[in-house]
Amino acid sequence: MNKNLELLGLSQKETKDLYRNLGRFRQYTGISIEFTEIEGSIIKISVQQKNVNGGYVLNRREIIERIRESKTLKIINEKFTVRYKISVFKPELNHITKKWIKDKMKKFYLRQVDVCLNLNLDKGTLSEVLSDTSTRKLTRFQKSAFYFYFLNFEINRDLRKYIEELEKER
Repeated sequence: MNKNLELLGLSQKETKDLYRNLGRFRQYTGISIEFTEIEGSIIKISVQQKNVNGGYVLNRREIIERIRESKTLKIINEKFTVRYKISVFKPELNHITKKWIKDKMKKFYLRQVDVCLNLNLDKGTLSEVLSDTSTRKLTRFQKSAFYFYFLNFEINRDLRKYIEELEKER
């Protein structure tokens, strides 16, 4: 996970605690922290949201706030001046295919007309995109639009489920 921890000059216990805390932080937030460079009292840290945990796609400011609010880097902040290189969440799009889109439509009980209305597409374009006989490939932009479109449905489903559970507890 973090090859450069030994460069920090921390005690063995501090290094072990930091390594454990970084793993927990990544598991909980989906944010990966990598120590990239140390120059005197300045440490450069590469930070990237790798996963959408809890349905949150964070912007740069929110990622920094999450890091500062956590106690994960407390020992680093005490010993170094920290410079962050932030990479916001970028979904892996290679797995998004016509089949993936059709499977998601089935999962959420969506018809082509629903997708057309929600994404402001004409039916002919969507039919061509989803056609098994079409040689037209999905563009990065289309893959990204479909990824976030279906992510929205997943988040809404999870939120409704959570609200229903809260209401049952009352």
